[in-house]
Amino acid sequence: MIDRLPFDVSILISTHNEEKNIANLLASLARQTARNNIVEILIADNNSSDRTLTIIKKTASAYNLPVKTIPLHRNNLGDSRRQLVELTSTDNLVFIDADCKVHIRWLETLILHFSKLSKLHTKLAGVGGPNRLPEKNLFQKTINQNLDHGWLHGFSAQAHRALSTHGLKKDHLPTTNALIKKSAIIEAGNFSPLFERVGEDLELGLRMVRLGFELRMLPDPEVINDCASNLSSWLSRMFRFGQAQGMTLGMRFSAVTLLLLITSLWLFLLPFLQPQLQLFSLIAVLLAISLTSKPVTLKKYTLKNWIQVAISYPLAIMTLTGTIVAYMAGFYVGLIKSTPHLLASSNNF
Repeated sequence: MIDRLPFDVSILISTHNEEKNIANLLASLARQTARNNIVEILIADNNSSDRTLTIIKKTASAYNLPVKTIPLHRNNLGDSRRQLVELTSTDNLVFIDADCKVHIRWLETLILHFSKLSKLHTKLAGVGGPNRLPEKNLFQKTINQNLDHGWLHGFSAQAHRALSTHGLKKDHLPTTNALIKKSAIIEAGNFSPLFERVGEDLELGLRMVRLGFELRMLPDPEVINDCASNLSSWLSRMFRFGQAQGMTLGMRFSAVTLLLLITSLWLFLLPFLQPQLQLFSLIAVLLAISLTSKPVTLKKYTLKNWIQVAISYPLAIMTLTGTIVAYMAGFYVGLIKSTPHLLASSNNF
């Protein structure tokens, strides 16, 4: 461990049936170089039906971690994060998900980034880093290879690795890997329980930015987020991300929204086009997806690696196509779900 850093932090985690992951995360927190700066680790358990709570208590005791659990009776991500924020004793809140793995200097890096940048940007309220999948199979390797251009995360803040040491200004920070000031969160109204499964960080970030706060995404620290192991779980995740876009439409109109609307218009008009134009437009779209998709990088010139490259390219095309469809479907479901709240959001924010 290192000498004490500029400020102490509270680490906030929301869990739901994470018995396979939570022990590894807590163990990695125990090994942090900035462990002395961890005042508390608050874990809200969202009505888990497995051994999550038991494993948390056992692991916290084994590593002598300052863990406090808050058992909740429903699985509502926005509400659990809201309650966690209200219970913290410091103004520096670090968010991480239970299915993430972090480097030994993860917390130290976040603290140093915020300490440095807050002297240059007086309205800075938070900093964050990217996340990627573990590369346990070819699918995850292919996803990681294609994340950098943004399509596979809907141009989310977590999609791009910022090159500038000052980071990129974003309208939100994913709560898989972020340090955010409690005072700014409270001033913005805290997390909303309306966002039960996804988008709670996006909606809060939009409110914070409208109040003049700055949120910056940096090239590091990166966390490994084991959130999807196959195409089905990935598309389910993208569907939820699309929902978040639809549910926040009353708060912003982004490039992603424009792209979704253009794609929807194209699909609506496609049946009415002449057969030649239908074929031409389909070929154009497939060509654009093919040019955007990337196979895995060939690291060694072996037959096995060549086969992986050959398989990963059509896999990337299929995944990108599925991502667009799932994201668009989620967008309209989110739009329908949020209809009663859209007008209120537009007026309030």
